Amino acid sequence: MLNFCIAAAAGLVCGDPKAGMQVLKSTTPEDMDAAAKFEAQGIIKVHNAKGKHGVYVLCEVTTANETVSSLVEKTLPMFQRQSST
Repeated sequence: MLNFCIAAAAGLVCGDPKAGMQVLKSTTPEDMDAAAKFEAQGIIKVHNAKGKHGVYVLCEVTTANETVSSLVEKTLPMFQRQSST
């Protein structure tokens, strides 16, 4: 099963924001070790966004001073519902 928390941690630790949907393509084993240590802290939470289809990722990073949000949303053909008629 895909671990979304470790994927989020890897994106924070070593992700390439210019790589679009392949943000983790150049990840190394060392990067994943660092991401696993980050994820083990238990500060990353993943929730299901009910009613959303396709790619929907809302990230919120909260510190003592501020909260920063980032949203990726796109409906891809492979995720579109097919009519049953």
